[in-house]
Amino acid sequence: MSRPRGLRMPVYPACPPVVLSPHGVDRRWTFAAHDSTRARILYVTIQVGAAVLASLLVVFFVRVVGMGHVGAYLAAIPLVTVCSFAANRLWTFADRD
Repeated sequence: MSRPRGLRMPVYPACPPVVLSPHGVDRRWTFAAHDSTRARILYVTIQVGAAVLASLLVVFFVRVVGMGHVGAYLAAIPLVTVCSFAANRLWTFADRD
């Protein structure tokens, strides 16, 4: 199925990592970490990076691999979720005592 010329592929945000993992929930339940300005800044930075990575992966899967938009999104989200979880675990919520 092809798109009409001139239409650009929509950018897909990484909603699951951003919406389903709010800072307070991750901080208290997942990592049991203390709150700080540093943690909040890192959290937002990692989540923005996750959104950009998800969009780039979708573009890659559609244009290079030849997947459909929905399949590309479904393939990108687990990868981005694991990466953002690991980044938050290592940097945002690491015990800095």
